[in-house]
Amino acid sequence: MTDQSFLEAERDRILTGEDRDLYLRVGYFFSWLNQVDLQLTTLMAVVMPATDLASFELLLGRIGAKTKLHRLRQLCKIKNRVIEQSLLDRLTHYEKTICELRNRLAHSALARDENQPRFYYVSVTQMPWTAFGQKVPPVQKVSNAIDPMELFERGYWLHNFNFDMLEVIERPVKGQPLGITNPRSPLP
Repeated sequence: MTDQSFLEAERDRILTGEDRDLYLRVGYFFSWLNQVDLQLTTLMAVVMPATDLASFELLLGRIGAKTKLHRLRQLCKIKNRVIEQSLLDRLTHYEKTICELRNRLAHSALARDENQPRFYYVSVTQMPWTAFGQKVPPVQKVSNAIDPMELFERGYWLHNFNFDMLEVIERPVKGQPLGITNPRSPLP
């Protein structure tokens, strides 16, 4: 087992170092992404209605977000639950923008640009060659990048959408359509 004081010193050194911004923004994004995923699962349990939540989570808890959204829409059709445009628009944004970003982050390494505020997506065939001052080798691709503020903005949208989802989850209990009266999560 590693010495506790050593771990604390390493934590402080690493989390205040040059990659601090990367860790904060990626962590913020994934923290709220996971919270919204939980809200979507909860909404499906309420719409169903599921009384055995442990079994429900076993069946649904680990499926991908796009599949979960597709099943939510199907479930609402089966249960005759209307999804208002305010929620439909946000679910579409979540699926097309947030899920795509999640996949990029989950399946790429990130490298911080030392000269400009951006993070490069890195893989074996995709490197920030020009940022390294090198020519792109044959059969390689130039790495795409994301601006740190854009990454924060996506996490912030999830943060706000999480609170919108609290209202959405209450509506089927009251016999109301699924929607958001005053959305906190603005659409682009």
